[in-house]
Amino acid sequence: MALRMGADVALDPSAGDVVAQVIAATGGSGADVLLEMSGHPAAIQQGFQMLRAGGRASLLGIPSKPVTLNLVDDIIFKGATVHGIYGRRMFETWVQMTDLLKSGKLNLEPLFAERLPLDRFAMRSKCWKADWPGKFCFIQTARRADLCLKWISHANPPH
Repeated sequence: MALRMGADVALDPSAGDVVAQVIAATGGSGADVLLEMSGHPAAIQQGFQMLRAGGRASLLGIPSKPVTLNLVDDIIFKGATVHGIYGRRMFETWVQMTDLLKSGKLNLEPLFAERLPLDRFAMRSKCWKADWPGKFCFIQTARRADLCLKWISHANPPH
């Protein structure tokens, strides 16, 4: 999906050492910017490990437990700038996003693997209860309400 949306490189963390892959893909320097949105401790740690010297880290994910970091190697010696983000400028970002979508510069279609009639919502809610990772988006069209599902997992969701 990342490649379909314009990324130069897409990495699968289950297929090997992503830190080594990022370091290799950047000619040994590491990532310029870390945007960590999952809040998963391993992802945060890996993000800081792959960050280049002088890099910037923006942490948006909220961990469910304390995260251990190597402050000396991953932040202090790198001279990393760390920015915690806990909120947003609600109306300003809505206007910006609306403009992006209307302009056609941002194609979100790859995010949605399925579009289902809203009457199938009860069946799909099993996925929430089964802890299926995914993003759910409800949209109202001129004809009917639809449920859009984006599955992050490589496994197929139950039908």
